[in-house]
Amino acid sequence: MAIIVDSPAHLSTKTAVVVDESRRPFYRWTPMPLLAWILSKLGLVDKDMLKKYRKYAVVVLLVLAAVITPTGDPFTLSLVFIPLYLLYELSIALVGRRPDQGQEQENE
Repeated sequence: MAIIVDSPAHLSTKTAVVVDESRRPFYRWTPMPLLAWILSKLGLVDKDMLKKYRKYAVVVLLVLAAVITPTGDPFTLSLVFIPLYLLYELSIALVGRRPDQGQEQENE
């Protein structure tokens, strides 16, 4: 939603609204590492699985970045993709490894 204001005094407010709307897609993806950590604690995701499907995650993140970007140039696409990919890598770093079934039986 764009606000058009003729008064120069409101120019900074107009600029702030446009910047806020342009950064909105990033706000939805910043909890990705936290969600991955919670899913790992529930036993649904582990580090090896995230590493195994990294190629597919890159493709999905590139498509998502292409949808989010307002223009089609590669520079803007990379400005959106790189932070999303770094969040994915942070998710891998935060998620722990799932103990193997054989190791659990040896410990008992």
